[in-house]
Amino acid sequence: MSTITTSLKEHIEDFNREIAKIPTDFGDEELYDEVKEKLFESVKRSIGNEKRVGVLFSGGVDSVVVAQIARKFAEVSCYTAGLDGSQDVEWARKAAREMGLEHKVRIIEHGEIPAYIKKVVGTIKEANIMKVGVGIPIFASCEIAKEKRLLAGFGGEELFVGYAKFKKFSDWQDLQKKLWDGLYAIGWKDKYRDCLIASSLGKELRSPLLDLELIKTVMRVHPRYKIDDKQDKILLRKIGKEIGLPEFAYNRPKKATQYGSGIDKAIRRLAKENGYKNAQMYLNTFLNKNILI
Repeated sequence: MSTITTSLKEHIEDFNREIAKIPTDFGDEELYDEVKEKLFESVKRSIGNEKRVGVLFSGGVDSVVVAQIARKFAEVSCYTAGLDGSQDVEWARKAAREMGLEHKVRIIEHGEIPAYIKKVVGTIKEANIMKVGVGIPIFASCEIAKEKRLLAGFGGEELFVGYAKFKKFSDWQDLQKKLWDGLYAIGWKDKYRDCLIASSLGKELRSPLLDLELIKTVMRVHPRYKIDDKQDKILLRKIGKEIGLPEFAYNRPKKATQYGSGIDKAIRRLAKENGYKNAQMYLNTFLNKNILI
């Protein structure tokens, strides 16, 4: 096991231990000012003493909020990767242009996907279609980033209620439990993969939305201030509006990375082109004895 892998596993275990200590109850308030203050503090902590940072930038509300706050504390460059014409590429370009952000896009060609699958599977030692589909845009963005420290908007789905699966709940207590279950799982499900990919390319990945102090505050907010029948991530979108984001940026509907980047569709197309019954069977061919050691 490499030093990087050991260090990351210890980091995830520490994160999970601290998450488990946080009270799970919510109150009856929005706590808007407190949440906004903690969000600014978490971004500032993620930047540290860096004069310049990169932001993994999908054009979704999570990443545009992080980028907008980060530019108050450091010089910022934004990075997007996906297939040409994909939603993430188009939304990110529009958001960066409207916000006046330095922005670099890595267009991934269909023929490059197998090489990226090999890189990601070889790094994370898994061939799960969701993890690979998310991992490829992260890998490609990290490759073109010139900054060592990168920020990302990961964690916003669990913290501010973004995933479609969170919209099916029996009552507010049930939703709160689903959110906590998501936060308990995110360390090994997402954070480990993302940091492992970044570290393999010499980058330091920070996720301000998974800052423990921010989590403690946001999870005290009554869930009705996060989601209603018409909109998700209400509280985060409200902050986005106040800090000057374009309306289309803070109101962009949720689109998971693997779909917004076009990667999931490309993998499924490759599987069909290569005669496989489904995409997971195709991805499994990229696993081998050397990778599994």
